[in-house]
Amino acid sequence: MSSQLIKDLLLNTALLLSISIVYNLFFIGIDRRKKWPEAVLGLFLGGVGILLMINTVSFANGIIFDTRSILISVSGLFLGYLPTVIAALLVSLYRLYLGGGALTGVLVTATSAAIGLLWHRYRLPKIVKKSAHVWPELYLFGLLVHLVMLADMLTLPNAQVSAVLQAITLPVLIIYPLGTLLLCLVMLQGLKNQAADDNLRQSRENYKNLYYEFQKKESLLRSLLDSIPDLVFYKDQQSVYLGCNKAFEAFAGKTVDELVGYTDFDLFDSDTATLFRTMDEIMLREKKSRRNEEMVTYPDGRQVYLETLKTPYYDHDGQNLGLIGISRDITERKQHEAEILYLGQHDALTGLHNRSYYEAERQRLDHCDYLPLSLIIGDINGLKLINDAFGHSEGDKLLISIARIMADCARPQDVLVRTGGDEFVMLLPQTSYSEAGALVEKLKSACEAGYKLDNELIITSISLGFATKTSAH
Repeated sequence: MSSQLIKDLLLNTALLLSISIVYNLFFIGIDRRKKWPEAVLGLFLGGVGILLMINTVSFANGIIFDTRSILISVSGLFLGYLPTVIAALLVSLYRLYLGGGALTGVLVTATSAAIGLLWHRYRLPKIVKKSAHVWPELYLFGLLVHLVMLADMLTLPNAQVSAVLQAITLPVLIIYPLGTLLLCLVMLQGLKNQAADDNLRQSRENYKNLYYEFQKKESLLRSLLDSIPDLVFYKDQQSVYLGCNKAFEAFAGKTVDELVGYTDFDLFDSDTATLFRTMDEIMLREKKSRRNEEMVTYPDGRQVYLETLKTPYYDHDGQNLGLIGISRDITERKQHEAEILYLGQHDALTGLHNRSYYEAERQRLDHCDYLPLSLIIGDINGLKLINDAFGHSEGDKLLISIARIMADCARPQDVLVRTGGDEFVMLLPQTSYSEAGALVEKLKSACEAGYKLDNELIITSISLGFATKTSAH
């Protein structure tokens, strides 16, 4: 083996490696989903192969050697079918053009491409995934390619086989597998760098998409919250506000930016803040939803009843992060409830309590604590005659007048009731018989004096009786 042969082979290998760097710089990032970039890549590699054959190691009778076997096999391994087939065709055509063992040269190109493509099909994904110790397989790959190349030399004329094998076997088996290994490592690093860049680019794209998606969802959530007329807010475990909707901004008299980071004691008066904080602490301690009602004052002075539902919220690990609150203005409902309660306990015409209220109060006051318990019963004289003679409107005036006279004479602790059409009852807790009699005389005098209703003096007359209970039995 001559030193010139080794120098030529090393120069050929070095040229191949330098061209591979150009590939990594300009072709590694091409879009492999499109065919025309792969075709361009194949033409480029074919041109590289021709360039390699221009710088060849020549033997007698026109036999030439170069590192195109490295190029074609590594192309098959890393670049796949289309670039390798195009490159192999160009290299083979040029080798036929050169002559001198051309058929053997074409066979070397074909076998190198075939081995590379087989490795590409079955081994490349596993090679790329390996984090270390890939070089033994790549070296064995290069050794196999060039053992097959040496076997291809058997297709030369018999007179040339022995001389060619004797001249090239040792340098080919020493230099070419190493050259193949080095080129594979360069290509593999380029692929890993490209994969890392692709992953980074994909991560950035995913992050960007997630960010935009988050922005859209946040905007949607904000629009939904702001469209809700109820007050919506959320706090952390220390009852510090983290956000709210427009309705809560109006209630607090501050924007969400002015609310975030503050507590109820920073935003409301001491009594209101203490009420809110106490409810927060109870809910967080019990770790379950809690509903309550409270009366609050808006910045414009309006007083409203709020029904508030507070519920804890958690992260994906089940750790409590704070609470979410929804408050609804129930002022109108409370007014309706009060009206219903009032109508259920009062006479619509006179405004006095009705019989159902009387029955409940009679049972409540029938206790030793309220003794002596006195009772006054009144019956309007002539109500039916007035209704028949002058109409029910005049009778109603009489009822209203007597009801107001009795209300004016009653004490705060007394229970005054219209029990029927023309009947009235007064329950007098802790009132003696003589005190009840005095009140009866007062009522008679007031009725005899009449009552001025809408600038009209209404003459009234009522029959009264009374009794007193002095013992519990």
